[in-house]
Amino acid sequence: MVRAVAGRLTAEAEAEAVEAATREAFAGAAHLLDDRAGFARMAASHPDVRVTAGMFQLRDGRAVDLPIRRSVKPGPAPAFRLEEEV
Repeated sequence: MVRAVAGRLTAEAEAEAVEAATREAFAGAAHLLDDRAGFARMAASHPDVRVTAGMFQLRDGRAVDLPIRRSVKPGPAPAFRLEEEV
């Protein structure tokens, strides 16, 4: 239970950081919005593919919060077991 909560909080913090980095990178590339190839080169040069994908989402007028949250969500928690079962 505690690990699941900690994992969720860590994922939320990571998602917020990725979203902030995405918006910052997009603002830095705003001058290239009319040049799709130039924008693509600028976006592809970012080391984090989540930011690159988010930049294209923003360019197309789409939301970035859901794809980012899906990319950082923690995996399923292990099933509950009694000590005798281990």
